[in-house]
Amino acid sequence: SSKLWPRWKTQNFIYNKGDYAKFLSKNGIPVAPAVQVKKPPKTKKQTQTIVNRLKKTGWESIIAKPELSAWSIGIEKIDQDDLNVNRLGQYFKDYRQYPRFIFQQALRGFAKKWEIRLFYFNGKFKYAIGNKAAIATGRDEIITYKPPQKDLDRVVRMGNKIMKLFPKTIIGGKKIEPTMIRMDFGCCLNNSLDSKDYFLNEIENQAANYFAR
Repeated sequence: SSKLWPRWKTQNFIYNKGDYAKFLSKNGIPVAPAVQVKKPPKTKKQTQTIVNRLKKTGWESIIAKPELSAWSIGIEKIDQDDLNVNRLGQYFKDYRQYPRFIFQQALRGFAKKWEIRLFYFNGKFKYAIGNKAAIATGRDEIITYKPPQKDLDRVVRMGNKIMKLFPKTIIGGKKIEPTMIRMDFGCCLNNSLDSKDYFLNEIENQAANYFAR
């Protein structure tokens, strides 16, 4: 029998952010506006096509992320004024070991509002922390163990719905929930500062849960 845990179906679901974001969006979960690049460009012409797609979004700044990376490796902020073939080509060259990329709208709420990270154990919400990352604020990372209660209640409702949509692991005819899952919720969609516009930013596997309580 397999000694791999979580089961590969669960791990693969989490690793492929672009795919689970589309799946969850179709099921009523708000997610960040994003452009998914499923194959790194091999020519300047292909890179220019991606640049054109990103410029058409009208986003003031873009957050670039390689899929399958960890520990914030490859996360870079690119302003529209700096978005060109050379800049993006260098980015793809620097992270050419990654198979896919996500480009999200840079939202000002990440600097002004708490990114709320929920920790689920055996499918149940247990606790949360609030985080303001250095890439968003330009300062050292800030953490709180008491995110605003109204915002926390709002994202926990979303988190509970997401857990119900998670790939099912069945062992001996019984459904087994993931041992530990972290979900990160950011603010705010439409680049507002309205707490009603929290959205799912990403899901992390249990190996990424380094905020102990």
